[in-house]
Amino acid sequence: SQYRASETGAVPDMDRLIEWLETHMPADDIRVALVHGDYRLDNLIFATDQPRVLAVLDWELSTLGHPFADIAYQCMQWRLPHASGFRGLGGVDRAALGLPSEEAYV
Repeated sequence: SQYRASETGAVPDMDRLIEWLETHMPADDIRVALVHGDYRLDNLIFATDQPRVLAVLDWELSTLGHPFADIAYQCMQWRLPHASGFRGLGGVDRAALGLPSEEAYV
């Protein structure tokens, strides 16, 4: 896994999480797509005159994977706290910023 390839030391909580995830993964539906790997608002360039994405940046984590991986990553960013150093959007008034709700996005 990407985590195992980059870990610098043992983290028992991560080991338990990885074990839990491995035993609770849904059955593989064998769908494969190009996955960006870091899909979030920071990596998008928007048109200035309309709500349209012009470009997706930062492709070094791209890989083949499940087509829902990028949408799950984006939704995770919307739930992470804004003030915690995670750069999340949790607690931010997304409607005031012109961003759709998570339900509308999905």
